[in-house]
Amino acid sequence: LPTPIARDWVLDRGLSDLLSGNSRFPDALLGDLQAQVDGLRAGAKRMSALFERYGAGAVAGSAAAVAVRTREAMAAAVAEVAEGETLCRDRLDGDGISPHPIRLRTRMEMKEGKLHFDFEGSDPPVPGPVNCPADAVRAACLAGVRHLFPEVGRHGTMSAWVEVTVPEQSFLNARFPQ
Repeated sequence: LPTPIARDWVLDRGLSDLLSGNSRFPDALLGDLQAQVDGLRAGAKRMSALFERYGAGAVAGSAAAVAVRTREAMAAAVAEVAEGETLCRDRLDGDGISPHPIRLRTRMEMKEGKLHFDFEGSDPPVPGPVNCPADAVRAACLAGVRHLFPEVGRHGTMSAWVEVTVPEQSFLNARFPQ
């Protein structure tokens, strides 16, 4: 179940103490959490103002129109990309604990109207703090796609054209306690 980090826009002291007490950078963590809460509060205030000014129907209609425009623009942009694949091999210098480089292998393939990112062949989890959750890898791939197609509006519907494969045993698929 989700655990609320704040109530009435105030950080939950017990939870924030627990999180910061288990962080290498507690002040930065608390600052980041507060920034997230403040950002959500500002967004909620702006959304409320939109609903008050234009009404729920107009806001919902506009949101639906943005989704349609994004889907259409993304479909057109992807249709112009030739099918094929690109392979990139790189490495991280290390994880801060082991002196060995960490291999990162990325294959991007355009196939059947979708962009496929595959990280098979990347190194397994490492002891140091560079392991990354698979959701963060997916988010990074979507950010990259946004840069590939800057003319396409930013909307969650872009993800329909992106598939990401991350190996189970990879530093790109961190699981607790990695």
